[in-house]
Amino acid sequence: MKSKLTALAKANIEQKKQAEKSSQDSKAKYDAEIANLKQQLDAIKSVANIEQSTPENIIPTKLQQILQNNQQENEKLSKDLQTTKSENDKLTKDLQNSKSENEKLNNELKSTKADKDNLSKELQQSKSDNENLAKELQTTKSDKDKLENDLKSSKSDNEKLNNELQSVKSDNDKLNNDLQQTKSELQAEKMNNEKLNNENEKLSNDLQQSKNENEKLTKDVENEKNNTKKLAKELITERAANKKIVQEIETVKQNDQKNVDELQNVKSENEKLKKELDAEKETNNKLSQELSTSKANNDKLSQELSITKANNDKLSKDLGESNTNNENSNEDLSQEKAKNEQLTKDYNDLKANNDKLTKDSVKLAKELIAERNNSKKISQELEAAKSNNDNLSKQLEQEKSVKENISKDLAQQKSENLNLSKQLQQEKSNNENLKKEIEEERTENQKLQSDLQNANNTINSIESSLGLSPSQNADEAKKNLEQALNQKNDRIKMLKNALVSVNNEMDKRLEEKQPSMTSSSKLNLILNKKDEEISDLKKQIEALKQENSNLVKPEELQMYKKAAAKLDKMIRSLSPNGNDPNKPTQEIFN
Repeated sequence: MKSKLTALAKANIEQKKQAEKSSQDSKAKYDAEIANLKQQLDAIKSVANIEQSTPENIIPTKLQQILQNNQQENEKLSKDLQTTKSENDKLTKDLQNSKSENEKLNNELKSTKADKDNLSKELQQSKSDNENLAKELQTTKSDKDKLENDLKSSKSDNEKLNNELQSVKSDNDKLNNDLQQTKSELQAEKMNNEKLNNENEKLSNDLQQSKNENEKLTKDVENEKNNTKKLAKELITERAANKKIVQEIETVKQNDQKNVDELQNVKSENEKLKKELDAEKETNNKLSQELSTSKANNDKLSQELSITKANNDKLSKDLGESNTNNENSNEDLSQEKAKNEQLTKDYNDLKANNDKLTKDSVKLAKELIAERNNSKKISQELEAAKSNNDNLSKQLEQEKSVKENISKDLAQQKSENLNLSKQLQQEKSNNENLKKEIEEERTENQKLQSDLQNANNTINSIESSLGLSPSQNADEAKKNLEQALNQKNDRIKMLKNALVSVNNEMDKRLEEKQPSMTSSSKLNLILNKKDEEISDLKKQIEALKQENSNLVKPEELQMYKKAAAKLDKMIRSLSPNGNDPNKPTQEIFN
């Protein structure tokens, strides 16, 4: 019996030594785990410090919330570590107490060897302790089963986390691909913008060249106007210049049409650019949604990681309470910690990718803003070019309207000049006929006077030779001759009176403008001069007919008005009512 009790006591002491050794091993493992957790905590704190030094305008708000949650989790973990240390200290104290109890038990066993009753009681107590140990063993087995179930659940959760992590990685890869595609599209958009700028610069150069040509054309017209002295030369030179103007206007119109085509191309390019910007906006919205989804997944991963840490803490607590199968449980815990470390690493990588994606998104947004500003600037330049072209078109329309009005005035002036030319020609013809008739009468009168003088001389010669007085026949013949001569003289006088009347009428008309011109010779000189002017005007009118009357410039209209004023002055100088400013020239002429 004594040997049995001694063996039982030794077994109890050995069991307590094993428990003490297991407790020391668990303490060493806990210390190693605490050191590892401290390293993780320091790493997380260093990451938190780095992220805290990052400007707030780069780190998203949700990511800051995640960092704050991680800091809170780290604080909680620190508290748990402190709790674990206190539990380890308590376990150490319990171990010391167990040693003291074992020593006391040994002393009691030595003191109770002689006392069987006490030994029997101790035996009963030992049996009771063994039953309790059996119950504890059963509880430990159930805890082991529960721990294994928790381990399996943790493994399945880890697999789920790994799957989600792979999904997040694939999403990140997709986001990176979209980002690269967006960068390539932005590069193409920049090239299109450069092309558009070059086209706009070319359009501006063409417009400037057109303006320079117009200025040169204006200077040429002014030089032509200043160099001409006579009306005919001015008209002929201006009409020749008008041909050049027509060609240059056609060139300007062609350039304007080219500018319109280029503006249409620019508009189409702008529409294309607008569509690309809209597509870029949709892509950015999609990136933002995917980024939000990624952040939500990160939050979910953080929560699951927190749950995993809680499970690990619970597992550590269960492992601390368990005195058996510590090696297998610790191995599973090491694997779990390795998985958790891998998850933490993957989480940090995902976080770094998200930070990079956020920075790229911010950079992309800035580039988009710059491109939009550039597009607005280009649109403003296009609007300015369009406005310049519209102004040029309006100026061309106004010039065309002025030329049409000038053409109408010129046609009317041509008609008036033609009528005036016809009337002056008729007047000239009448004057020529009158002159011819007067000359014929003068010639006939001179012939009659010569015949009469010859007859008188013959009669006087006959009478003087015969010594006779004038005969009755001679008197009758002389009377008849005198009567015929008187009739001719009356006719000549009538023609002279008619000529004097015409001359007086012409002198009267001329005196109103030029009082000094009163003689018929001066009238003929004036008529000849007017005929020359009318002939020059006819030549000018014929030259004008050969040109396009629609292409008359304001400078030419001024010269036409001068010619018309000159012609009007000439017409009024030939009319008795020429000084009346209220009567139009056509009425005075009629």
